[in-house]
Amino acid sequence: MGCEECGSFQPTKTQLLRQSVLVIPQTELRRRVTKGIAKAGIEFSCHDAVIIPIGVDLEDVIAMLGADTHLTGHQLEQIRIFDFDPGSSDLAWLSTATTAQKLLVSAGSSQVEECLQREAIETHFQPIVATASKQVIGYEALSRGRTSSGSMIAPDQLFSYAQQTDSIFFLDRLCRETSIRTAASRELQGRLFVNFLPNAIYDPRQCLKTTLAIADASGFDPRRIVFEVTESEQIIDFSHLKEIFRYYRSHGFQVALDDVGSGYAGLNTLVALVPDVIKLDRELIQDIDREPFKRSVAAGLIKAARGEGIEVVAEGVETIGELSCVVDLGASLVQGYVFARPSADPIREIEWPNGV
Repeated sequence: MGCEECGSFQPTKTQLLRQSVLVIPQTELRRRVTKGIAKAGIEFSCHDAVIIPIGVDLEDVIAMLGADTHLTGHQLEQIRIFDFDPGSSDLAWLSTATTAQKLLVSAGSSQVEECLQREAIETHFQPIVATASKQVIGYEALSRGRTSSGSMIAPDQLFSYAQQTDSIFFLDRLCRETSIRTAASRELQGRLFVNFLPNAIYDPRQCLKTTLAIADASGFDPRRIVFEVTESEQIIDFSHLKEIFRYYRSHGFQVALDDVGSGYAGLNTLVALVPDVIKLDRELIQDIDREPFKRSVAAGLIKAARGEGIEVVAEGVETIGELSCVVDLGASLVQGYVFARPSADPIREIEWPNGV
């Protein structure tokens, strides 16, 4: 990266003393991260850079990146974090580049290790709303870690650490079992969308066996569980995922495919797997009411899915305009901040906006 990427920006001596800058290459990422950094007093100083001023702890920025931005692991890899050379006068002298994803892992590895040893996983739930009835029909279970001091550990930190330490099988099972126990204890109604990592399920039979056991022990009807492929998982063995889907569906469970319209979850994957539910990628949903091309893509996906009897969830809906658009396009289910953020004690009823 050179100065031309940041226009005429020249960091001040004060900024150089802080020795840190985030460089965010995509406009949509910048918009999402801005929501979080505004609270920390961090401002954009050029088109693609965020200067962290003196007095702002870099750990606060790390926590922000992992907490409420909804950034995937892939997106975090695209956010570059640099350290300034204190003797430099411009951005041409950047060194020790890393990514937000790596920083999240390295900064909290000891805390994550301790969290896993204590099995200190908790589940937050985000409601999923039916556009026809305008009622909550279920929840997505989202896992978080908790340090011994009470601080939250973001899911990207948890799973990145688990991948690096070969503990992904343990974490995947722990999250799944915790989500079912918690949903039962909260007496949540409707379907429960439980994330799973295809590469962490070496044997779907054993996974289903342990899932049924914990559901039975918790008094939770297993027929309410929807197994959902998580958003950032890179499929290594596609045939293995097909077998997982086949096995779960043969035992009466629904399966969901996330991030349809982006990345690995393209049309070929949709055609090959034919899941019960698809979730449209949140990047596709963002500003869909203002971008005709996104509307066209979403309309085609919804039409194709509905033709096969597949339910469509518009995920990441944040505004009334986006909600109105996905409803008009025919999405049967909606999930996003427009109704509620994920919460340990989620709402049971929503207020449907007037005029939508």
